[in-house]
Amino acid sequence: MIVKFISKRIKTKEDIFSAMTVTEELANEQEFSIHDVIKMRLATEEACTNSYEYCRAKGMSYFLIKWSATPSLIEITVRQKGKASFPLIEQADVNTGLRGRGIALMVHLMDKVEIRRRKNCVELYMNKWKGE
Repeated sequence: MIVKFISKRIKTKEDIFSAMTVTEELANEQEFSIHDVIKMRLATEEACTNSYEYCRAKGMSYFLIKWSATPSLIEITVRQKGKASFPLIEQADVNTGLRGRGIALMVHLMDKVEIRRRKNCVELYMNKWKGE
């Protein structure tokens, strides 16, 4: 099994689009369905935008995103400094605004979403299996 690893610092909004492209390219290389590619691209955008806004508000200059890809699985981890809380709760109300879908959206798009607390960092881990 061939595993591909990529890591990138996200500093600007343009970097978020670059991260979305990396996700799309990895998924296409591993021959995921176009439906799954779109889901992973959107989840990447949402995760990066959330971290970007948090980092900007806290005066941090960047956060990290990492990818791991095999022919059947893509894993995406967004890591930022701090002790932010990302509650995994379902809301009854539908948000009709442009922002604020966050974790709930990612949970519906990906196969697994976890919040992992590390010493002085918080990681958002997501994965998608081919064909699930």
